Amino acid sequence: MSTRKLSILFVLLAALALQACAAPADVAGLVATGIAGTQQASGLLTEAAAANQPTPTLAPETAAPSPEPTAEPTATSTASASAPGGAVVTVSQNTNCRSGPGTQYTWRGMFQAGQQTEVLKVYSGGDYAVVVDPSGEGECWLWLAYASPTSFESYNLPQATKPPVPVVFTPGPTATPVYIWVGDWNVRVEELGSGVIRTGNITFGRSGEVITGSVLLTPGGILYELAGSMMPGHAKVAGDFEQGGQTGGWAATMNSSLTQFSGNINGIMALCGWRTGSPPPSSCYAP
Repeated sequence: MSTRKLSILFVLLAALALQACAAPADVAGLVATGIAGTQQASGLLTEAAAANQPTPTLAPETAAPSPEPTAEPTATSTASASAPGGAVVTVSQNTNCRSGPGTQYTWRGMFQAGQQTEVLKVYSGGDYAVVVDPSGEGECWLWLAYASPTSFESYNLPQATKPPVPVVFTPGPTATPVYIWVGDWNVRVEELGSGVIRTGNITFGRSGEVITGSVLLTPGGILYELAGSMMPGHAKVAGDFEQGGQTGGWAATMNSSLTQFSGNINGIMALCGWRTGSPPPSSCYAP
């Protein structure tokens, strides 16, 4: 038993002894004194009991879990991923874009006023830069007269090499055929109704825009005197003939070979001719 408990027990016993020895007149006071002592002793016992209780063990504090760090969103660049240095240019007026630095190069497209495009290369030989073409596919040369900015030194862009100037074929003027009626021709005359064919040779001469010639046809020994005016271009001739005191009209047209002609006499006979060394025309009659 602890010293504190012994002290309490001694106090109680002393209080009881005093009650036994006191006079009757002091009984009330002794009772009060005893009650007070009992209460005091009870309090001391309570304190002692509390003192002997084991000290409660506190559970160790557990640190609150730290929240998982939230990754910061990554800013997305609006520049094209293929843009070296991110150089861009904007035009203030509609501007052509070509396959090279000059109007002699092939036209590739047009940038509208206010349109922006990506600069790919710079050119030290003039006011041009190589950019992404208006379709967004491929590249072209943009004239910088209406562009902003016009200098891209800070972007460290590669230098463009001027491409060869395209060779444009310009056809020469179409040669105008020279229709020459003057000279010797083999001649055939065919009567359309009877189918009779006569042949001969004629030599045309020329005076101004008029040609003349004579042909002796066989069989029959029929002589025709012809005179005709050349039409503009000289491909066609039309005029009059005389044969045995009779007159009438005749016409002939030279074909593209310049060595054959086809025509008619009075519209009832086919008349055609060809140079020596050339075949007769496929059709002897022509209106």
